[in-house]
Amino acid sequence: MMDRHQPLSVTDDYELEADDNFRVCTCCRELMPDGYVIDDGQEYFCSDDCLHSTYTHKEYLKMFYNNDAYWTQWY
Repeated sequence: MMDRHQPLSVTDDYELEADDNFRVCTCCRELMPDGYVIDDGQEYFCSDDCLHSTYTHKEYLKMFYNNDAYWTQWY
């Protein structure tokens, strides 16, 4: 299992296996075991900073209340 405090980048020498429960952050390209999902997986964000680099808090809340965004864990 990945240590949340030492994120792996997709540029690291790491091969994802079919059963690995990670996604890749749209913003910083780090592997993420938990985070924000936008529009059924069209975008993923690992942190508030990454999310808000693309969407304001108000925009996120609107998507959340329309069931177009949420936070989850994959492990």
